[in-house]
Amino acid sequence: MDKTVRVWEISKGTCIRVVYGVSSQLCICFHPV
Repeated sequence: MDKTVRVWEISKGTCIRVVYGVSSQLCICFHPV
């Protein structure tokens, strides 16, 4: 694991944000607002 969290825009299949240096994650909840 590279200790990153990536946010994807599923409809386009592109990564829109990368957060570096986080600990290992099994589950993350994200809300854009």
